[in-house]
Amino acid sequence: MKGPLDPRLAGRLARKKTQLDRYRPLPQETVRRLNDDLRVFLTYHSNAIEGNTLSLRETQMVIEYGVTVDGHPLREYLEATNHAEAYSYMITLVEKREPITRETILTLHSMVMDKILEPKGLFRTAPVSIRGANMTPPPASQVESLMREWGVWIDGEGKDYEPVIRAAIAHHGSTSCSCAKDILQLSFYAIGAYATSRHLTQPTQGTTVHSPT
Repeated sequence: MKGPLDPRLAGRLARKKTQLDRYRPLPQETVRRLNDDLRVFLTYHSNAIEGNTLSLRETQMVIEYGVTVDGHPLREYLEATNHAEAYSYMITLVEKREPITRETILTLHSMVMDKILEPKGLFRTAPVSIRGANMTPPPASQVESLMREWGVWIDGEGKDYEPVIRAAIAHHGSTSCSCAKDILQLSFYAIGAYATSRHLTQPTQGTTVHSPT
């Protein structure tokens, strides 16, 4: 398999996964609580990378109780609730073993950017830049074709990589960040979506990952 992990890291992951597998299937209530925790943790960390200043506790309060905290712009609350909603949608895809298609990616983008960006759920039509980075994103005219190429890689050569590395390569931007989590879920590295199932041990076919923006 391509893209071998550092041996020490690979060993740690294998031991932790083996330990987790001993407890499967988990009780439904345990699965629910784990999913709730993952939704908060992943929302917090994904948004923090993008500059959101909500703390972990504040993110939890926004998602679980709809509470707002003084000193934060509305956009940061929307980023939290939108990401949480997209995570929940992703979980339903994993539970049904649905492939991530072009339409799914645009749906995720629409959910993540709801009330934040217009138009949403579409491939961008204008140039963008990343503050503080030397990388220049591709021209808008190339985004959709690059998305198709990315999907071919994920469904083809990408399957020759370790699931964690495959997900790491897929991880770029808020939308594909969710898709990367989906790859890990389908590879049985995360526990929330299907901790009650023992047979989901390989990524599903048709997984496509790319950020529309």
